[in-house]
Amino acid sequence: MKRNLLAGTFLMRDTFPKLFRNLTHYFFGLDLGSAGLPSFGGIGLFYNLDTPGKGWDTRGTLGLNLSGKIPFSPYSGLRIGVNLGWIQRRFDGSFFADQIAHLNSLYGWIYQPIYDPPDNDVVNRFDAGAGLLFQFSTPSGKLLGDFGFGTGHLFRPDLSFSKSDNAQYPVRWVLHGELAVDLSSGEVAHRSLWDHGFWIYPGFYYQRQGEQNFLEAGINFTKLNIYTGAWYRSWFMNGSHTDGFLLTLGYCFYFPNGMSIKPNYSYEIQLNNMNSGTGGIHEFSMVFGVEGLRVVLGK
Repeated sequence: MKRNLLAGTFLMRDTFPKLFRNLTHYFFGLDLGSAGLPSFGGIGLFYNLDTPGKGWDTRGTLGLNLSGKIPFSPYSGLRIGVNLGWIQRRFDGSFFADQIAHLNSLYGWIYQPIYDPPDNDVVNRFDAGAGLLFQFSTPSGKLLGDFGFGTGHLFRPDLSFSKSDNAQYPVRWVLHGELAVDLSSGEVAHRSLWDHGFWIYPGFYYQRQGEQNFLEAGINFTKLNIYTGAWYRSWFMNGSHTDGFLLTLGYCFYFPNGMSIKPNYSYEIQLNNMNSGTGGIHEFSMVFGVEGLRVVLGK
């Protein structure tokens, strides 16, 4: 029987918490897919939010994902997707006024402040991206994989607060891949809710945007539904680079009705002196799924 699947993801990332102004990132995504529609891959909603704090700009993106699928065989196929979104960039300049007032009360005016206010405190722009994803599995289900290519900010939205400036986003290019390998004996379908077997997940992710490059590669493991992993991350641009080593730990709860919940915590250790003493990067995520969801349209 063809099944529907509802999946959701929540993620919070706290970057460099020991700095006076750390970056907090939030993401929420919700996807619905159906195996009963021949060319329908799925539809999803997502929301991104970056909050560096007062005196900086807050950026949020609300978007829609649409995908279709082209089957090559019962065990392989290609997914083609597009995402359409709306970016909002909001400037919080209250930090500067408070800071100047505080210094004035202590020391008097040291320099006459010169500040050209922005033409807009809020900028809204349309954004779009596209991608391809090749997926395959063996008939036994003990080996699965996907390899993808994607691009974002296709129309290079200009998010400048001033009409005289240009702050266009560079186009983002992405390559990624992952394998899922079952090293346990027995059939996958006959596993218990408490132990889905011993799996390994090697993978990689590469992103280039303008002059910035980001690469991560590593491997995850699951046994007795415990999820662990280790990843190497590197960011490099024009001869400068930072390196990090990420450790992750989580647990996947499976339920008889086809629902699953996986909380996960990750911590990234900085490997070079550039970001030493910043507190690293903390990341918490929650992934849930419901298989066999019944969708009713109309009465």
